Amino acid sequence: MSKSNREELLKRQSPEYLKYLKENNLEDFFVDTIKVLQGDKKTTFTKYLSLPNDSKKKEKSLAFGWKKLSNSSSYNYAKTNKILLDKSLSIAKIIGEKSTFIDFGVGNNIGLAKTIALIKDFKNIEKYIPLDSNKNYIDNAINKILNLYPQIKTEAGLGDFFNWKPKKSIKNPVALCFGGTFANINEKEHSKKYENIVSKLSNLRQILGQNAFLIISQDTCNKTKELKKQYVPEVCENWLRTVFFDIKFKLKVTEIEIKNFNYTPEFRKKNYLYAHCMKSLKSLKIKIGNEKISIQKNQVFEMLRSYKYPTKVFEKILKKSSWEVEKSFTDSNKIVFFVCKAN
Repeated sequence: MSKSNREELLKRQSPEYLKYLKENNLEDFFVDTIKVLQGDKKTTFTKYLSLPNDSKKKEKSLAFGWKKLSNSSSYNYAKTNKILLDKSLSIAKIIGEKSTFIDFGVGNNIGLAKTIALIKDFKNIEKYIPLDSNKNYIDNAINKILNLYPQIKTEAGLGDFFNWKPKKSIKNPVALCFGGTFANINEKEHSKKYENIVSKLSNLRQILGQNAFLIISQDTCNKTKELKKQYVPEVCENWLRTVFFDIKFKLKVTEIEIKNFNYTPEFRKKNYLYAHCMKSLKSLKIKIGNEKISIQKNQVFEMLRSYKYPTKVFEKILKKSSWEVEKSFTDSNKIVFFVCKAN
């Protein structure tokens, strides 16, 4: 949806509903919900995983559902601390001293634990900058880092981290991209050019400059049976039903019954995409604001996407993005960590 179409969509809403969306910072969520339910394949709900919870209904929110999944013993990204603890000194020797760490999508304590495991063998870290759209995650990250390393300077980076720019030039920047932050950027269906992730990583390289390092993780597990074990269907179904809970209550949609959607994941080997889909069990006619949407029985919606690029494919993506792989480490769950230098 172009900027003009987005504006037209918002203009079609009543003044009262538009005021409600603005006051609750729900304009983007409203627009993206309309796009997904109308079958737009370019849009998912990934960026809303870190949104603050509604204090009264937090156990039903998308962010809470994500936290529950990421705490699952089967979720591979949650079990990568050990390799970072083991390889911290090796990585520190590659990167050197007096660095500024920029944590892209710091997330909850599970994400932060990886950063803490990594930096234990680094000396003289200049600054730590956590980036996230959730202020609670940022505050938590800063507090925990300062408790462990009170000498490190900190700076909060609240907002969309894909649009982040440093306030001033950073001498020795190190970008930390754990948990699929960049690897799950949506790509065109059946495309093997990976334009979007290359564009984002290239932009990151340009912003940080020639002295920058990038430490990025990638889940290379690409067998359907293993993926279904990792993304436990029962857990994921409850998780993705919280999207409809958010639609129902945050966007005031009375016609949606959350139980009428089932989790139906698909792994598409052509472009290494594990699509987290929900299928409608019955036909529905719903109204969101002034928008009328018809949902057909068995209609499938792609809610979130997880890309499982093999190591060699991801190395090509990094090279295209002007990042040179200095070293890579693979853990027992096929999570690969790439330590890269700006090319």
